[in-house]
Amino acid sequence: MIESTIPCTISEKANKMASRMTNPTSSIDNKDYHILVVDDDINIVKVLSRILSRQNYQVTISQSTEEARKILEKQKIDIMLLDVHMPVETGFKFCQELRQEPNFQLLPIIFVTAMDKNTGLEEAVSHGGDDYISKPIDKKELSAKVRAFCRIKRLQDIVQEQKANYEREMKTARKVQKLLIPEKEISWNKSQISLFFQPFIQISGDFVDAWVENTKLHLVISDSSGHGPSAALLGAMFKMQLNSLPTDLGLEERVSLLRKNLIQAIPENYSITFFYGILDTDYKLEYINGGNPKPLVCSKEGEIFELPGMSPLIIDLEMVRESNVRQIYLEKGSTLLLYTDGANEALSPEDKMLETKGLIEIFKKTMQNRHTNIIKNIMLEIQNYCGENNPPQDDIAFISVKVEE
Repeated sequence: MIESTIPCTISEKANKMASRMTNPTSSIDNKDYHILVVDDDINIVKVLSRILSRQNYQVTISQSTEEARKILEKQKIDIMLLDVHMPVETGFKFCQELRQEPNFQLLPIIFVTAMDKNTGLEEAVSHGGDDYISKPIDKKELSAKVRAFCRIKRLQDIVQEQKANYEREMKTARKVQKLLIPEKEISWNKSQISLFFQPFIQISGDFVDAWVENTKLHLVISDSSGHGPSAALLGAMFKMQLNSLPTDLGLEERVSLLRKNLIQAIPENYSITFFYGILDTDYKLEYINGGNPKPLVCSKEGEIFELPGMSPLIIDLEMVRESNVRQIYLEKGSTLLLYTDGANEALSPEDKMLETKGLIEIFKKTMQNRHTNIIKNIMLEIQNYCGENNPPQDDIAFISVKVEE
């Protein structure tokens, strides 16, 4: 194996990467690119290596696909020149194998072949390659194509670096959001309350919380429009405004102040749906539903009905915003289920929506089988509806309240 390399310190590499990130169209420095030449013909290898080395590229050569694979696993290769007709394994087969591996799906691969122009390009692309170079080697053609793929590789590296940074930020945001919206179990007044949320991507625009204040149980669930960071920030803003509400206010006053504060801060074209309920020790539930899906109640006998009443969602539009306070007494042995629209809008592999009717059937089945973990079972049924390889395409949040027998 012959190798031609030019040393580069870690600090130099960092500075060059920063320069590329800020100016991706800057001129290409050939010494930053490592090219692997794979050909069983030593004469072809020497020709390619000599041309590229004189242009200051780092060059590593291999005379077999087996050796080439070991090099790829150990070194960072930016471009591979691959002979088509190789002993033991053809270049076409080797390329197809590499394309099955995530690490090599974006590796620029240029075939070296004696095929004519039309056939060579078609065969190269159909077998997973990006381009081809004809034998005998034309120096200008080789230089032009390698330089073009260096430019493509640089843009790919920038995108991959940005993606990696984004994923790191998302993981951090996910940890923070889990602190803001913890899944938890609460025992209150001999009743069991469970909270759950599952983001569509790593962070969610949904929000759930339940807490006891002056012997009463407060239940809040909300859904911010959009997905990802923007929706998550709206959810965090909702939580902050919710936590800042004076404790001596009634439900209507709380929601009115919550609306006022959020409408002043909510960005244009964004909205928040919510349900806010206060459950007293005699199981009288006062609630305001601001555009959220209607909660479901399963009676002790297994009958399911929706809680009536609907008020406007939170949105920066000129509209009547008075909230309609409703109340209902929950009977002992009944179960209340709050949810966001990611649940009833789940799609089957055939793109058929579950809808509220389907969710009611899942809820009824869960209660008939007397599952102790109501939400976990409902989520399993929703996932079965969506299919093994088709996760729900929206954030999902639940609160269940199982009233004492």
